[in-house]
Amino acid sequence: MATATDDPRGLIDELIHRIGSQQSTLWGLDDLLRSNAVDRLRQDRLGELQTLQYRIESQVHTLQSREASAACSQAQASLIGGAAGLIFGSLTASMHGAEKPIYTGIRLSQQMLQRKSSYGTVMVAMGGSPIKVEAVSISQRARDLAITEAYALHSLRDKGYHIVNLHRFDSLVNEIRTGLITGAIPVTIGIEEQLIQYAATLGS
Repeated sequence: MATATDDPRGLIDELIHRIGSQQSTLWGLDDLLRSNAVDRLRQDRLGELQTLQYRIESQVHTLQSREASAACSQAQASLIGGAAGLIFGSLTASMHGAEKPIYTGIRLSQQMLQRKSSYGTVMVAMGGSPIKVEAVSISQRARDLAITEAYALHSLRDKGYHIVNLHRFDSLVNEIRTGLITGAIPVTIGIEEQLIQYAATLGS
């Protein structure tokens, strides 16, 4: 009796069947490997996101602490300056024969006390080239450049930065975390770039 191996056509059919089975297995293995690679990358992105969030929160708290110290120092300096202005103004007016030198001292003292700078505004800036995400003291920038905080914010946005407060930043992080977990956000794009793209859609 003839067997499948004795019939060339049967042998060819068997080989085709085996190749097809092996190919299906390879395709399944390829899909599995791709899935595992995506899962590993997703976990890496989630870890990067968590690390970035901790870093920004730490930066914000550090800058806020510095701003509080600077504001306290400025308040003390203003009090000392006001007292000095009162004394100096009164003495100067008295030497020039003013009728009520104390009024001159009070006016000078008020001028010294009214010299105020902005303190305490700390935000998160995202953008630039190369792309970076970092906390920035808007108040410090305004003081250093002798401009208002509003203009300091405007100048950063003109340079392409998205500016958000810490609460909004945390919200963005949570949105991206959810998107990564559900697969709605691709894992092939870096975390900082994801944040900037997402902030842009919100008009931050």
